[in-house]
Amino acid sequence: MPLDQPASSMQQAGHDLRMSLGDHLGELRGVLIRALIGFLVALVVCFYFGYDIVALLSRPVLEVLTVLDYPPTAITTDATAGFMSVYVKVSAIAALIIAAPWIVYQLWTFVASGLYEHEKKAVRIVVPFSVVMALLGIAFSYFILLPTSLMFFFGWARFYPEATEIQPGPIVQWLGKAYGVTGPDGVDPINGESAATQPARQFPIYEVDPPTLNDGDAWLSQRLRTFNVVLDGQVERIPLLRNLAITPLPDIAKQINLAAIMTLGCVVAFQLPVVMLILGRTGLIDPAHVRAGRKYAFFGCFALAALLTPADVLSMLILAFPLYGLFELGIVLMKKADPYGSAPPDDD
Repeated sequence: MPLDQPASSMQQAGHDLRMSLGDHLGELRGVLIRALIGFLVALVVCFYFGYDIVALLSRPVLEVLTVLDYPPTAITTDATAGFMSVYVKVSAIAALIIAAPWIVYQLWTFVASGLYEHEKKAVRIVVPFSVVMALLGIAFSYFILLPTSLMFFFGWARFYPEATEIQPGPIVQWLGKAYGVTGPDGVDPINGESAATQPARQFPIYEVDPPTLNDGDAWLSQRLRTFNVVLDGQVERIPLLRNLAITPLPDIAKQINLAAIMTLGCVVAFQLPVVMLILGRTGLIDPAHVRAGRKYAFFGCFALAALLTPADVLSMLILAFPLYGLFELGIVLMKKADPYGSAPPDDD
C-alpha cells in the first residue's frame, strides 16, 4: 500500500481483513453442523453393530463368572433396560468415542485461523497425543482394571457359607406345617418324612452341546454350568446357581454403568501427561519444582485413583501405580517442552 494513501483507506483495508461477528457465528454454525453430521453417521453405524458392541462390553463380566464357576449370564430387572439402558446408551457412547476425532478436527478448523504458527504446532502435537492417551486409558480399563475389579467383587461371594447349612428354626417349621409346605430336599419340616416318591433321574454331562438335537433331550453343560433341554428344536438353558448364601447374578445395565464410570475415570487419569505437557510448553510451571514434589504427587495419585474407581482397595492400587508412572512421563515431557529450559532441582 502506498505511503501517501490516506489513513481512512488504510483503516478500511484493515476492516476488510477482519471477519464480522456474523461471519464468525456462521462459521461456527457450519462447524457444529458438520460435527453433528459426523456424530449421527457414527451413531447409525453403532446402532447397526449395537448388539456386537454390547456383547464386547459384557465379555469381561462373562469371563470372570466362568472362571469363578458361576453361570456366564447376566440378567435385567427392568423391562426397558435391554433397549434404553443398554442398547441405546452403549451405542451412543460408542458413537461419541468414534466421532471424537472428527469433532475435534472440526473445532480445530474453527480456532486455527486465529492462532500463531507456534501455537498451531503445539496443538498439532497435543491433540493426537491426547487421543492416544485416551485410547490407552480405554484399553487399560477394559483389559486390566475392569476384569480385576470384577474378580474381586464376584469372588468375594465364594467365602459365604452354603445355603444348605441353614436349618429352619422351630417357629419356621411350625409355620411350614401350617401352610402345608415341605422343607429342603422334599423333607417334611415336622415329621421328617420325604415328600419324594420317584427316584432321582440322572442326566448326561457334556462339555459342548450334542450334535443331534431332539425335542425332550436334556443334559448338563459343564462348560456353561446350565441345565439344557430341547423344545421345538431350540436349546433352552437354565443357569445352575451355586448353593451359597449369596450368588452373583449381575444386572447387565448396572455392569454397563460400572464399566462406563471406570473407563471414564481411566480416560481422565491418562490425560495427566497431556496436561503436564501443556504446562511445560507454556512455561507456567518449572519442571524442577514438579520433580521436587514427587513425594506429594505419589500420595496425590492414590487420592485421585480413589476418586476415579469404585470403593475397593484393589482397583485403587491398580490405577494408582500406573497413574504415578504417567506422572513421571509427564515430568519428562515437561522438561523437553519447556521453552525456557530448567535448572536441575536442589538435592535438599
